[in-house]
Amino acid sequence: NSNSNSNSNSNSNNIISLPLSQLIEIALNKMELTLEQKNFVNFCIAEKIEFEYAASCEDLSGLYYDHGQQLIGRDLLFPFGYCQIVKILAQNLNIHFNSIVQHIKYDCYDNYDLYFSNNSNNSINPINPIKKKYVEIRTKDNIVYRAKKVIVTLPLGVLKSNQVTFEPNLTNEKQEAINNLKMGLLNKCILQFNECFWPNTDFFYLINEGSRFEKNKFSEWLNLNYYIPSTNTLILFLAADFALEAENLNDLQLIDLIMFKIRQVWPQAPYPLKYFFTRWFADPFSCGSYSATTINCSPCSFDILAKSIDDLLFFAGEHTSKDFSATTNGAYLSGQLAANCLIKTFFSSNN
Repeated sequence: NSNSNSNSNSNSNNIISLPLSQLIEIALNKMELTLEQKNFVNFCIAEKIEFEYAASCEDLSGLYYDHGQQLIGRDLLFPFGYCQIVKILAQNLNIHFNSIVQHIKYDCYDNYDLYFSNNSNNSINPINPIKKKYVEIRTKDNIVYRAKKVIVTLPLGVLKSNQVTFEPNLTNEKQEAINNLKMGLLNKCILQFNECFWPNTDFFYLINEGSRFEKNKFSEWLNLNYYIPSTNTLILFLAADFALEAENLNDLQLIDLIMFKIRQVWPQAPYPLKYFFTRWFADPFSCGSYSATTINCSPCSFDILAKSIDDLLFFAGEHTSKDFSATTNGAYLSGQLAANCLIKTFFSSNN
């Protein structure tokens, strides 16, 4: 009947609006788990969800957090970094370095006067001028670039920070999608030692006692020595809320915490020879790692971010890929899609 349908819809809406953490809590409360089992479940949630999506379960949408398609193949490690790919893609391109964009104006007009010939007296008469739109890009150094069309590949975190302004403002639906999607955070702590004292496996995990937030701390480790022998290097992953908390520590404070954890397992572990920590949230050119779907958005948000504006502004980046968001594949494919859409507009009669 109509009442039951109404209640059903209401319940459905409530589920959609719930964060993943509440749905997990509802499920766990229906199970009779020992303390050891609860600890293991919390570890799995932290490792399989919060590290994967770079956001806490409190922030993730219970319905859409794992939307998208499954990529075929396996994870791949680039021993010498992603720069290998970038250098190949950048060959023969005219790239302006140290040009920090601050403003994009996309309602600029050029006036073109069209003329026709009067055959009777060979005179030239003007036709009404037509207006042609173009885009102006202004940098921090007040240098202005002018383009017929632009592909905006600013990360979601930079869009959220409003470091780059648009004139006119972005559409309401696009701005709402930017506000609602979360920029997740996944940092790496890279430690090189004079010897390898840990197991010779690609990954290992150190399970902490306590809450799920505690499980997130110092738990997931990549053994670089497994892929590149004799490097004697460990990479610790920090995700979500604890990754942000760790960014507020200086290097010495963070390395002391890490070594305290390591020496709980290997008491004789030496101090690292070298270490390096990423701080993606503090980096003004990223302001985070990659997008995550919160309770206030849906997969449609990614489509909205991918929409072009007036065939002048095109958008690319992992946050514009509904099927493969939060992946390098998604970022690359979105760039190809935006470029193809831009090229097509040059063949239309109005461009």
